[in-house]
Amino acid sequence: MIIYNWFAEFKRGRVNLSDEFRDGRPSTAENNKNIDVVRRMIETDRHVTNHEIRASLAIGMSQIQLILHKHLGMKNLCSQWIPHNLTEAQKKDQHTMCHAMVTRFKKRASNLVWVTGEKTWIYYYDPKTKQQSTVWAYQDVPKPTKVVREVPLSG
Repeated sequence: MIIYNWFAEFKRGRVNLSDEFRDGRPSTAENNKNIDVVRRMIETDRHVTNHEIRASLAIGMSQIQLILHKHLGMKNLCSQWIPHNLTEAQKKDQHTMCHAMVTRFKKRASNLVWVTGEKTWIYYYDPKTKQQSTVWAYQDVPKPTKVVREVPLSG
């Protein structure tokens, strides 16, 4: 308050310098009820977004961040992509299937059309973005991994 306003307040009989109680929204949304709601939402769905939490609680993003990081000790982790390595059994199955297809093709038992290329591979990939693979995890939890499957489409 500026001096003029304080002077007017003291003239009316005010003797206390601290703020008076005001009705309205509480000064903080960091209460046990909201913390428990956020904890349950994350336990139900580890991929829940800040916007979904905000929509259900009607509190600000900064308050959500404080609840997640300060009170719950959570961090948002992106999955680390790792290449897919075939096991020996999978390699054997793949070889057996390819051999069976070649045999069937040579016997003309199939109208299968083969498209081949000189060391050219066409990969199938999962179109999910890295952001879509984020999960909420506690501070001491290691980074989750996501297998990148490369499926060759040419023979």
